Amino acid sequence: MYNIFLHISVISLIEILFYFYYIGPLESQIFEKSFDHAISDMNLDEFDSIITIPDLNQSKLLTMESIILQELKDEVDEANEKKDLYNKNLMMETLFIWGLFTTCIIPIYMLQNYYKKYKKNKVDNKNYDINYDINYDLNSSDEEIEMILFKRLRKSSIDETDNENEYNDNVKLLNNIKKKKRNKLIQNLIQYFFLGGGIVLFQYLFFNNVILKYHILTNQELQYSLLKNFFPKFNKILMN
Repeated sequence: MYNIFLHISVISLIEILFYFYYIGPLESQIFEKSFDHAISDMNLDEFDSIITIPDLNQSKLLTMESIILQELKDEVDEANEKKDLYNKNLMMETLFIWGLFTTCIIPIYMLQNYYKKYKKNKVDNKNYDINYDINYDLNSSDEEIEMILFKRLRKSSIDETDNENEYNDNVKLLNNIKKKKRNKLIQNLIQYFFLGGGIVLFQYLFFNNVILKYHILTNQELQYSLLKNFFPKFNKILMN
């Protein structure tokens, strides 16, 4: 059962690294380009008649543009450093929680495997003589199992009493194997259920505690992009 949590741990690690090193930065680039395109596609010509700025000419506008954009660019660089530091700390906190989860799972997983091997070897040694052929061949079909039992029955003693006892033992063995196969199927279904549920739970926690807290763009970047695209449009209006 604990191998399910180990699988979830590996999947979650891949998704955490993939998001912080690829998806997050890609979202920032896509959002910034989309914002730039949305502003650059705006047409301010129709507002020409209502945009009036007293004592403002093209020369003053260019001077303002240079000063304001340079100041905003410095603020953008500083804000980006803070944003990158925040996102890095968010990633480290996420990996720390993942590490705690994995640290708890690995020892339990190793102990469980050791116990399963110990139990299997103990049962194998105990039942070696009576059901060596098929006791643990749970992948065999019912027809294959019955054929093996039939062959074993033909090889048994010709004495009728012994033959009947052998037959009864084989029937019990067949029922035991069918029961094990049925239990194995139920166990697999339960494991798949917990695996799917664990992945969904991780996605929910990851979305609410990481993705929504990840900083894609800063306010300074938005302001800089806005003014960088608006100044040329205002300059064009003044020239007309």
